[in-house]
Amino acid sequence: MRFVRHCLRAATLAVALLAAGALPAGAQESLPPVDPIAEQMFAPELILRHQRAIGLSDAQKNALVADVKRTQAHLIDVQWELQRVADPLVDLLGKERPDEAQALAQLDKVLAVERDVKRSQLGLAIRLRNLLSAEQQRQLRELRALPTAGGGPATRPGSPPSPVPPPSSR
Repeated sequence: MRFVRHCLRAATLAVALLAAGALPAGAQESLPPVDPIAEQMFAPELILRHQRAIGLSDAQKNALVADVKRTQAHLIDVQWELQRVADPLVDLLGKERPDEAQALAQLDKVLAVERDVKRSQLGLAIRLRNLLSAEQQRQLRELRALPTAGGGPATRPGSPPSPVPPPSSR
């Protein structure tokens, strides 16, 4: 009986400690994921949406649009390649008893292409950020932090930069 009381007391204490530090039910699910890398970058649509507010020059805008188009064209080619290397992996995994060595070798090919996607996306984000002056970057950080900065996940800190501006911004 003493053991049961001890376990019950320990469980009650554990629940109380968790509840004291926990967010209200459901609040954790509504928080956006934090991506410390994305927080350092600016999505093309955020820059274009606030181009007047940050004083984006025509030269900066033209460079941004050209770089986005170039990266977008490259990523279309990479998507085809990704599909080409992913299909055999899907076929291997669809077998009743997949060969582990073959599947892992094919996965390495898929990951190599995905690495190219990530490098292209980060390279674009760095180039776009480097187009902006320190003052423009400061202004964008402030604008992005405002709840009215666009409200969409593409402009919220923690969401990955998009290589393609929305059609209304082109």
